[in-house]
Amino acid sequence: MKTRTYLTTAWSMAVAAVLTCLVPLPLCGADAGKAVDDYNFAAWLYNTGKYDLAIESYEGFLKNYPDHEKRADVRFGLAQSHFHLDAFSKAIEQYDAIRSDYPTFAQRAEVLFQLGQSRVAQEQFKIAEALFKEVADQHADHYLADWAVARRAACLTSLGRNADAEALLKPFVAKYTSEKGASSDLPATREMVKKLDEANVKATGAFLSLVERSTFTLALTQFNQERFKDAAESFQKFQKQYPDSALCTEARFRHAQALYRQDAFAKAAEAYKPIAAGDGEFAAGSAFERALSLYKANK
Repeated sequence: MKTRTYLTTAWSMAVAAVLTCLVPLPLCGADAGKAVDDYNFAAWLYNTGKYDLAIESYEGFLKNYPDHEKRADVRFGLAQSHFHLDAFSKAIEQYDAIRSDYPTFAQRAEVLFQLGQSRVAQEQFKIAEALFKEVADQHADHYLADWAVARRAACLTSLGRNADAEALLKPFVAKYTSEKGASSDLPATREMVKKLDEANVKATGAFLSLVERSTFTLALTQFNQERFKDAAESFQKFQKQYPDSALCTEARFRHAQALYRQDAFAKAAEAYKPIAAGDGEFAAGSAFERALSLYKANK
């Protein structure tokens, strides 16, 4: 059965939740009053999830105030609105424009990260990988730096560069997970939550989800490199750390496969048994591979 990397659009959208809040402009003089009102109205539409209307307002602002000092911010809001409507090509056009035309834009890290997210949504993993690398390399102190490391590793896995992905994931997973307690209790996680709070970003759940999936992907990179002993241990560790994860059934299935590939046929048969007894996605495959394991074990 083919392995998967879980670089889905749904995951991209979940991670993008860290970038949803746009700050209104302060009132700053009578001459600028109408522009400020128009900008703040567009930001309000965006922040309340009215993305179609926000796009109309942002486009109207760009037309009416072509030389306004907040033009880059408007383009960012426009790009974000397109992103949340899954209009990734249009989002990319705006993110690219900000990247090239406004090199000192205060939210450049967010622009690069979202540009990478948009490329992932279009399955352009090579381009996305380079963008996430740029975020991590050029914005090392930004709260998105570690997010970018994990997302880059997932792209590398999709590109078949499993050793490179593993090299990134090992320190990331070690930093944000522990066998002794919940990830949310670790000093590194608390520091990440602090950074998110300081940036007025509500994304603790999204980050913990990223850590969970990265832990799974680390085991997958080892499996894909045919280091089945390491993979079996990592998939087993994942199950202990995340017993309620939606990925747990696949982790059990991959663990059984890793045992089989080590010629531990009797152990593999036992590992397949509870999965085969269910009715989920991996039940049929587990039943078939359990039969092979029993045959190989002379049972």
